[in-house]
Amino acid sequence: MTEPSPPSSQPSRPSPPSPPAPADPLSPYQQALRERFPSVEAITQAAQARRERRRRARAGTAACAALLAAALWVADPAYRTDHVTAAAGQPATQVLADGSEIELDRGSRVDVAWHLRSRRLTLAAGEALFRVAHGPRAFTVQAGDTRVRDIGTVFDVRRHDGSTRVVVLEGAVEVSAGGGTRRVGANQRVDVPDGGAPSAASRVDAERITAWRRGKLSFDGLTLAEAVREMQPFTARRIVIDDSRAAALRLSAEFDRDQADAMLPLLPGILPVTLRTAADGSAHLALRAGQGGN
Repeated sequence: MTEPSPPSSQPSRPSPPSPPAPADPLSPYQQALRERFPSVEAITQAAQARRERRRRARAGTAACAALLAAALWVADPAYRTDHVTAAAGQPATQVLADGSEIELDRGSRVDVAWHLRSRRLTLAAGEALFRVAHGPRAFTVQAGDTRVRDIGTVFDVRRHDGSTRVVVLEGAVEVSAGGGTRRVGANQRVDVPDGGAPSAASRVDAERITAWRRGKLSFDGLTLAEAVREMQPFTARRIVIDDSRAAALRLSAEFDRDQADAMLPLLPGILPVTLRTAADGSAHLALRAGQGGN
């Protein structure tokens, strides 16, 4: 049997140390590289910051737009103005962009201002009938100091001899002037003197009052003074009523507007008046002798 060899008495030699790792050739440039080429974390943070700035900018823009829209809605600015006219020779009809319709008597003019939340019309001269198309925007007509607000209706407005007359054919309107307001319904009329408040509403035959649309002058119990004021624009002769009793007489008649001159000689056969032509060509009406006024 073989005997094991005895352990060597020579001590073991330690392994030589590993050679140092070669130096990183980029070490001297790491700071410069970090400044030129940011880390992933820095890139992510910068991107998040940009996204936050853009979000805040969009939120600020939206808030400004909302405030601007609200301010414009309250201010209700006009964005377009149209002018509707009828020549001196004949009436005219105009359909507006919203479907509303205006019938203008000859020589009349209406200015139409389109606002964001309203339609504002001005009767600059003459007479016009308004047939209003329903819509979300208010519809008003200004005639002198008088403001007429539509409440879904057909109505007629006339500017004449220092006053405004409003007649409703369908629906209702509100007439405001001089600090007062009147609600006027179908077949009712109010008169507003310049600088004054609306009169009480009176019952009328609206179709007869708006006979101008048929080229007629139509009087239904009008005083002679009122009838003469209606006739005067359609005759070259100046018409004068010489006494108050004749002026108070009531006249009911209908005739062509262009025949006003021919109508004058017929008045003594309708009313107890006399007709006299003065040297200057003017026509003078007076109560017939022996007659009393109504």
